[in-house]
Amino acid sequence: MPPLPERRALLRAAVAGAALLGGAGRHARAAFGQPPRSLTVAAWDGPYAAALKQLVDDGPMKAAGIAIRQELDTETMRLAALGRPVPPDVVLLSDLEAYQLSLRQAFRPVTTEGVARLPQVAPGLRTPYGIPQGQTGVVVVSHAAMEGRRPDSFATLFAAAAQGRAGFSSDLAIYNIAAATLARGRPLNDLEPGRLALAELKKAGKLRVYPDNEALGQAVATGEVEAGLMWRSRAYAWERAGRPVRNLVPVEGAIAFMVMGCVPVAAAEPGDAMQYLNALLSPEVQARMAEQAGLSPTISNVRLPDEVWRAMGFTTVQRRALHVLGLSLMTRIGPQLRTFWDKELL
Repeated sequence: MPPLPERRALLRAAVAGAALLGGAGRHARAAFGQPPRSLTVAAWDGPYAAALKQLVDDGPMKAAGIAIRQELDTETMRLAALGRPVPPDVVLLSDLEAYQLSLRQAFRPVTTEGVARLPQVAPGLRTPYGIPQGQTGVVVVSHAAMEGRRPDSFATLFAAAAQGRAGFSSDLAIYNIAAATLARGRPLNDLEPGRLALAELKKAGKLRVYPDNEALGQAVATGEVEAGLMWRSRAYAWERAGRPVRNLVPVEGAIAFMVMGCVPVAAAEPGDAMQYLNALLSPEVQARMAEQAGLSPTISNVRLPDEVWRAMGFTTVQRRALHVLGLSLMTRIGPQLRTFWDKELL
């Protein structure tokens, strides 16, 4: 038997070679006595991960004989995981991060050969590097007891933050800066006003930052803070689970957010990973993800019950008022803003 370092080198070579042959990585692993069909899926935690497990992992993927291991962490940690020798097989990211990584050819091309449901994706949402799993928007979330006096705009939320009564999740770093920009009455073609607003909160000792969405949700639910910024999908899931929180679409308009599912170039199981993306686009999965996790469908052939749509979706007027962060702008300034959040604010 070869020495341990040589065996590791052989294993890496076998997996890499199998991947080059079109996704036969599981055969390489099987040759070394490992389970032949399993995938690692990197995603956000909380209600989103629970819905994925129930609707996809324990549904079509289990039926196909593919075991799923969820790797749950912040988006920053998922981005770091892409640099591992063997990254997750599927990674779920914001559309902003997915686009920036696609420019560095970080993901395998998505085609109808691997994702048969790709033609069902709604016009304007299809990309060559991933599939749009769901859509929502950043809104204001507050404690249920604030009925009649909860912030109804980004401006009033940041006024509360100036008094130490509002909190922010690091999971939404760029979106927090964007909301601060809108709160100052400025468009999203330059986020410097938002950066300055948050820097002022920090200097005044009033900035309250939580490590992730669930931590912020807990703070709002317990009254530690009165309000914050959150995806409407996550706020909807919290309300559905009985947490004492409510959400409002701000008068300035929500900030659009889309979840992308991508397969890293170095994924060990690219074929099965594409099957996972295909399962995410199933009409049944899309409809039930809307009901359970609050994410609007991204395919054209899904109809939701009116009560579900009213609770987690956006009206025609609200959709027209959605603010979209430009992908090219975020590619240019996003890394600097992320560094500002991580190094200067925290």
